[in-house]
Amino acid sequence: MRKGLIVATTGFLALATTACKPLDPVAEVTELARDGDPAAALQRARELLDENPNQSELQILYGDLLVGAGESVLAVWPLRKAASDPEYAVPAGLALAKVLLATGNADDSVVAATEVLRQDSENETALAIRAKAYVQAQREVEALEDLDRLLDKDPDRLDTLVTKLTALLELERATEAAGVFDDIRARLDADPDAYEPEFRGRMCVVEARFTLESGDQEGSKSLIEACLKQFPVDPLVLRGAVEYYLGAGRPERAREILEAAHRLAPEDPNIRSALIQRLEKDGFLAEAESMLVEAAEGGAGSANSSFALYDFYWRHGRFEEARSALEDAMSGIEDVPTTIALAYADTLIEVGELDRALDLGRDLEPGYRELVIGRVLLAKGDAAAALESFESGIRAWPDNATVRWLAGQAADRLGRLDQAAQHYLETVRIEETEKRPDRTDAAWRVARFQEAMGFFDAALNFVQIHILHNRFDPEGYKMAARLGSRLGSQEIVRGALLTLANLEGQSAVALAMQAGFIREQAGPRAAIDAIVDSGLDLNDAANIAALDAVIEFEMESGHRERASRRAREALENARDSADLHALYADLLRRIGMRAVAEEEFSKAIEIDPDNVRALKGQARLASVQGRIDEAVRLFDRISALEPASLEAAYEAAKLLLRDPERTTEAEGRLSALLVKDPLNVAAARDLAVLLFSRDGPTPAALAAATRAAVFGDASALELKGRIELARGDGRSSVETMKRAIATGRTSGATYYQLANALLSIGRDSEAVSALRSAIESGGFEEVEDARNLISRIEERLEIVQSGTGS
Repeated sequence: MRKGLIVATTGFLALATTACKPLDPVAEVTELARDGDPAAALQRARELLDENPNQSELQILYGDLLVGAGESVLAVWPLRKAASDPEYAVPAGLALAKVLLATGNADDSVVAATEVLRQDSENETALAIRAKAYVQAQREVEALEDLDRLLDKDPDRLDTLVTKLTALLELERATEAAGVFDDIRARLDADPDAYEPEFRGRMCVVEARFTLESGDQEGSKSLIEACLKQFPVDPLVLRGAVEYYLGAGRPERAREILEAAHRLAPEDPNIRSALIQRLEKDGFLAEAESMLVEAAEGGAGSANSSFALYDFYWRHGRFEEARSALEDAMSGIEDVPTTIALAYADTLIEVGELDRALDLGRDLEPGYRELVIGRVLLAKGDAAAALESFESGIRAWPDNATVRWLAGQAADRLGRLDQAAQHYLETVRIEETEKRPDRTDAAWRVARFQEAMGFFDAALNFVQIHILHNRFDPEGYKMAARLGSRLGSQEIVRGALLTLANLEGQSAVALAMQAGFIREQAGPRAAIDAIVDSGLDLNDAANIAALDAVIEFEMESGHRERASRRAREALENARDSADLHALYADLLRRIGMRAVAEEEFSKAIEIDPDNVRALKGQARLASVQGRIDEAVRLFDRISALEPASLEAAYEAAKLLLRDPERTTEAEGRLSALLVKDPLNVAAARDLAVLLFSRDGPTPAALAAATRAAVFGDASALELKGRIELARGDGRSSVETMKRAIATGRTSGATYYQLANALLSIGRDSEAVSALRSAIESGGFEEVEDARNLISRIEERLEIVQSGTGS
């Protein structure tokens, strides 16, 4: 999920010229366009709008000209401005809704079309646009309501019937879809020449989709290929064909189709954009970038292409190049819209030009201003001031999902996890209301928080929202499977693992997870049998996740030789696999054969110098042999290779904790890790222990312990209670120690600390009870001290009682 303030979207469409009243400026520009000089018409429209930007009719014409010039991204703002004029709200709103729909902004198109319908509730064009936008936004139930309204007015609208058929197919309402399909087919057979090629192309794809839904895969494929021959550059046919082959697991064929269409129509911006997106998703980044650069340096559509290039660079973390592309796009805009200004400020922050971003942000209106200022403060490391700025922005703009999400990030960094979770919950609520839950990763963050808190039902709800808009993210399905297991729902587990298994490269991972759940219920032997009986080839390096699980279960069962034999057999089958060398080496390391393990790790590195598993194994060997600097360097290298995984960063920090001379460095690393992963209980606990042992019961030590204790970790709660007691807050310490004991995962030491806290607030009788529980539980050094303390307290209580009685 991108972390910026906005997502720049690009796209193109052909928009019919909007009819306008014959005002002189409009007539002048229209005449230039009719004379075949659209560039002169655009230039004259800009000049006239500079003189009077409130000419709504001219704004509509200007937007139309921009679309015709391939600058549909730029067309959004003049059309939006014109739509704000009550006199022109309907024509401008219709034009805006069409542009937004064609550029892939389906949810925004719904909003624009709905605004038109508020002005004119029976506007059939607005209904048709909104219905298509609903389908594009995967809101098919709402689409059907609009489609039925249109069909009630005119049952012969074939285009509307086709859209309805698409919606029914998406909803898997097969019986209704069959009836609509038969109706459409009968009309086409009765008069095949009465319909435009665009419609016939669309129907061709829908028929192929219907055939596939009916179970005839080969028939569907034949229809798709026939559609492509008849309509090789039709956008709807291309989209349908690409979706078909992606669904069939053949992305290379989808790419071939788009490449062929691009050769036939090299100037078509829709096809070019679709091909670029496909190249990027398939990993051909250099080819995608080359096409984007070529388009951005061209003539028509260059601003759109520059925005697309900016977006490409942003997604891949190339922020300097993103800034350059955005500046090129902005150079053709007289009055830069706020959303573009926000994107530019965001880019300046990413390249470190914080003061420039701050200057830009101060000129924006309230709500936007606090957004930029908060981002700058967050980038400078002042999370408290950033949170204050974001919350000021929330007061001005309470339903802005982005500012809520950023406030959550700031609260995360401060360790205020409950507050962060609340902001993320609000983000999800707003995004769900707007039907835009794919804008931030708030749903994922809430799901992780709820899972860590043990609220598995709630976590499942939020991970399902995440999955809905991140269908190819394996982590979502892994979490869903874990939650299903926790909730005792085999149906959820099966569904999540089945989908996970169908993702590229995840079948062995899904099987290993399934075996892990079996192990929890029936033990390691049953888990091994489940993997072996699946028929998966464990000697294939592609299935290393399953082999890894089998080896782990063999080791757990005490069968080291079996584990070793399985690893050797797989390695013999694929001597050129760095992963298998590393797996075998890791097993050797674990059973104490360090010298041989070192050799195997080296072989893995020779094959693949960036093999993470081998580097991790070498780091762990170095650490047990006392070569701390070498181990830290290796873990740092792993972190650079896998920035999204924070395991190696934590391993490095833990190693530094072992050196009394490097506690400051360890503290910095743990703090930085908690910025990236606020839910890392172990890192927060280690930081709290470090700060408490080195500096005493400081506010920083208490804050770190409080962060660790949020999720009910027993050792973190005990640590927090000890720090609270050392700070003189006996009451809080008692409550915290009781929470730790309630987890059922504590020893006598916790009862002993509880007794000390009770004594500090004068609750001597309860302290005696706690001390007796401590002695009974055992497992702490101060057992004799506890016995002596009981004697002293009881003696004191007797004296008090005796004095009272006398």
